[in-house]
Amino acid sequence: MLKKLIFVAASALLVACGGETAKEWRAQHVIFIGLDGLTSLGVEKSETPNFDFVMQQGCYTMEKRTVLPSVSAPNWCAMFTGAPVEMFGRHDNSEGYCFKPLMLNERKEFQTVFSQFRKENPDAEMGCVTEWGNITCYIDSCCFNFVNVPSSSDIGCREGLETTIQYIKDKKPAMFFLQIDQIDHAGHGTRYDSEEYNKTVTLVDGMVGEIIQATKDAGIYDDCVFVLSSDHGGIEFGHGGITMNEMETMFAICGKGIKKGGQKITDTMMQFDVAPTIAKVFNLDYPQCWRGQAMDVFE
Repeated sequence: MLKKLIFVAASALLVACGGETAKEWRAQHVIFIGLDGLTSLGVEKSETPNFDFVMQQGCYTMEKRTVLPSVSAPNWCAMFTGAPVEMFGRHDNSEGYCFKPLMLNERKEFQTVFSQFRKENPDAEMGCVTEWGNITCYIDSCCFNFVNVPSSSDIGCREGLETTIQYIKDKKPAMFFLQIDQIDHAGHGTRYDSEEYNKTVTLVDGMVGEIIQATKDAGIYDDCVFVLSSDHGGIEFGHGGITMNEMETMFAICGKGIKKGGQKITDTMMQFDVAPTIAKVFNLDYPQCWRGQAMDVFE
């Protein structure tokens, strides 16, 4: 009884002094895989057993909406920042801000899910591998323990994949982001509805399978959440417009603490809903500048 009273008193003192106890995470690891240029139609028309596995084990939508314009930087940034273009200030694929953001953190960056994770978990392992180097300008990269840009993102290149697999096995990161650029290359090179494009979707699907296997080899699979998300679709040889093929994108999530059984997300979902959904895995605080909402995918 005396020990209990001492514990309660100590807890009350901690709160009174402004201290915080560690938050409970729903899962110990998030593996976030960004699939650049993946159209919803491409998933439907291609052989994708690993994409299908994530969707069937958890929750998914093929109707997540891009922010405009439907190009990479605004949409990756929306996913990372939980906010629309008008707030974070990146309207095209340039490395710098196109106009003044509504807020900047202490590193002169708009607050991302990664920087919020680092703020609340200063000692956690967090890494990024991106086949498109510009993403290092959008993720608040100083927050990461490890950032790698492979020397090539050509279709079939495995450098980024092999770096990812080794990092997962060695470091067992709490938060990890991988961006794969190869599907978008196929769209620009051979059209977004071509046979070669669909073959590349299948190729990248195989890479996702290898990453899932890497978490098993690392002994962390049962405590992982896997997130698959696309930045934009495409039509003919490009994107940036307002057709549904360009604007409707995939989101899928499965793993520990996620609803099971291939449940389709029926609520509306925008790119800026991705960050709050990932944040909820770690019970992160919700920055005032975010406008997205966590999807109803949790058990």
